[in-house]
Amino acid sequence: MSGTKSVAVVIAISLFILMVIYDTYFNEKSILGVLKSKIKNSSFARSRALEHKLYHNFTRDRVIHLQYIIDQMRQYYGMNRTQKIENTSSREGNFSSKPKKVVLGYTTYFGNKPWGWMKNSYEFNHWEGIQCPYFTCELTFNRRDRQRSDALIFHARDMPPLDTMRYILEKKDPKQRWIYFAMESPMHNPSAVRLFDMFNWTMNYRKDSDIYRPYTYYFKSSTIPTMPANEYLKGKDRLAFWTASNCGLLRDEYVKKLLGYISVDVFGACRSTVGAKDVGDCPQGSKECENILKRYKFQLAFENSNCVDYITEKYWDGIKKGIVPVVMGGGHYDERTAIPGSFINVMDFKSVKDLANYLVFLDKNNDEYVKYFAWKSKYRITDYPPWNCVVCARLYLDLEPKFYERLDEIFDAEKNCGTNEKKLKRMIDS
Repeated sequence: MSGTKSVAVVIAISLFILMVIYDTYFNEKSILGVLKSKIKNSSFARSRALEHKLYHNFTRDRVIHLQYIIDQMRQYYGMNRTQKIENTSSREGNFSSKPKKVVLGYTTYFGNKPWGWMKNSYEFNHWEGIQCPYFTCELTFNRRDRQRSDALIFHARDMPPLDTMRYILEKKDPKQRWIYFAMESPMHNPSAVRLFDMFNWTMNYRKDSDIYRPYTYYFKSSTIPTMPANEYLKGKDRLAFWTASNCGLLRDEYVKKLLGYISVDVFGACRSTVGAKDVGDCPQGSKECENILKRYKFQLAFENSNCVDYITEKYWDGIKKGIVPVVMGGGHYDERTAIPGSFINVMDFKSVKDLANYLVFLDKNNDEYVKYFAWKSKYRITDYPPWNCVVCARLYLDLEPKFYERLDEIFDAEKNCGTNEKKLKRMIDS
């Protein structure tokens, strides 16, 4: 009988222990469960607080940077911070106050009007949600507003026929500014050879343009938290990739040669052109593809046109993904057009083999590799620069007449493309 009682006691104790274990791990109302919930909620709260702080710092940085740009413009054109122009707004001014200057998007943008990324006056007077300081402008896409407009923007890929341009030029007010807006290289834009004495300002990716409008924008900041270096190594177990579908260019020959030294995974139609192995597809813009590309340390950011200052999303996409871009193009990749210390330029190497050896070296030396992310503690990036605020401010400030007698001098393929190609050919042939 005593043996039976002992067994019963053991069973009862075992059941009690199992209940405690179940309660501890699966019941949120248990003591440990409540504690775990509080820790979880506390961590979530700290995470949200940090996220809010980072967002606040980013917003403040943009406000300070935008203010600095416009203040520099005012100073350049001889106006100090206390001076005001009639019908302009204050830093905290009311956007609804009547604007004075009118900007007309005269053409479509790749066939679309209004332009998908800049549709109305509110968007034109704000950059990343921040109101443009001092000056306000009205944005219109109605050609009936041409005569009352202070500026007309013409997108190069949607340019009207030459006869139409000449007709409206005859009726142009001498004070009206015509802006030549081009984001493609001269290799992929209609010729500018006959656009004589029409345009006052240029707006494009070239650093010598009147309105600087690169594909992506960066600026200095002093409020960025430092990330642990190993964050930039997480999940990266592949060396390099290249995505391209515009084949038959000089860059193809470079990639072919590079494949003789290191492994480069190629996505897109040019895979067969360069003789790369089939590693499967990477559907552009998909989450699946994004996860695949995050595994690489390097991205070949080779432009399809080697033209002056032509640096596109090929470079910036790698930057945004946390991958080191290996660049090839007609730009100098100086601090005006690219983030210092963020990329590797093929033009800095004597041969294709030298570049391959350097990538292998970085792959085996994490401390050296993560140096290409040091810029993240100094600079912030945004999708586009405050070009709209600059256009608006300049209409108020820049009263000097200016014409481009020969627009093709700065935007003609023969005169502005082919940069670095002779050196690239020597590297490929060596």
